[in-house]
Amino acid sequence: MVPPTTMATPPQSMLVGSGWHPPLFRSEAGSFAEIQDVIHPRVVIVTGIPNISESSLIDRLLHPFSQSKERPSAESIASWFNDTHPSINQTVMVRVHRLGFIEDENTKVLEREVGALLHNQGRSIDLDSPDLTLMIHPCGPATEPTHPESEYVSEHGWIWGVVAQKGQGGGIFASRSATDRAYFRPVSLDPRLARTMVNLTRILGEKPSAIIDPFCGTGGILIEAALSGIHVFGSDLDVRMVEGSRQNLEQIEIDPSLYKLFTHDATQLEELWPGMEGSAFVFDPPYGRNSWSDGEGMDLFQRTVQSCQAISTGCFVILLPISPDKSELIRSGNVALALDGEGDVFSRILSEQNLRIDVAHSIHVHRSLARLLLRLQPI
Repeated sequence: MVPPTTMATPPQSMLVGSGWHPPLFRSEAGSFAEIQDVIHPRVVIVTGIPNISESSLIDRLLHPFSQSKERPSAESIASWFNDTHPSINQTVMVRVHRLGFIEDENTKVLEREVGALLHNQGRSIDLDSPDLTLMIHPCGPATEPTHPESEYVSEHGWIWGVVAQKGQGGGIFASRSATDRAYFRPVSLDPRLARTMVNLTRILGEKPSAIIDPFCGTGGILIEAALSGIHVFGSDLDVRMVEGSRQNLEQIEIDPSLYKLFTHDATQLEELWPGMEGSAFVFDPPYGRNSWSDGEGMDLFQRTVQSCQAISTGCFVILLPISPDKSELIRSGNVALALDGEGDVFSRILSEQNLRIDVAHSIHVHRSLARLLLRLQPI
């Protein structure tokens, strides 16, 4: 008789995200791994231990980890740590970092208490270059969030775990600020947002074979995709933009084998690339609010999508301009209504091109402008 086989339960890890746009962080996290649970706007539990080194909004990965609805005692956290890491040969640092507003003003006391317990139990504490970092996060609601949450997301509790990986953080993207590029225009995308758009093309961490940006502008999307090791193909109808993208890619010393640039019409891409199955499309159409309101932008969008689909059946990650007061419509799932009278046209385009919306976020720009970030998947 053959004994029954047993499947090992896959490991889980906890991803802790940036506070800039928690809903968008969760979408990015879902592109790196399968989300099992959302326990706070900035904390998700995922299957496996994904590589987050190229993420934009994931601050750290905790593995192993634990959680509690109530404030844990120092003794319980120290005991948990000793159970998961019985060897005392590695140095340790304990850190407490709040996520959101916490009424408890003594959270740092817990940091000292846990550290003291581990030290008294024979652990070596190293506050500079520890082997292990035990991170403790009290979790509360955001204070005056720029990008509000849906009602279903929990906003309280405590989590803790060992930092297994760190994300890039905002500093690396600030060092690539669009204003510091060789070629800059006010329409240039923020590098962190461009990287997030690139990452949304992943499927459980798997990158597309290539990314195509038919409105490459100053090259922000191309830069972030190439830095992720993805081959990129950029085009623009304005020869100055194409040359500017080239200057910016060269300034950052991107490997020339990773990119190709062309001056070309976005609605006739099949003339450049007759077949690139496995490619995804990431772009920010170069039209202002008025153009989208009078139908010109929607017409360009549809013809561009048709051209893209002649090349590949991959997903689209795009930005569209919207009014800031439409954010609530997007959070409630009424994306088409946020497009200021163009919703019916947009819905018709999606139907005709066999596309569906599976990610939608409003991104605040300033008092009179927001952007609608969409990921469109083929049906």
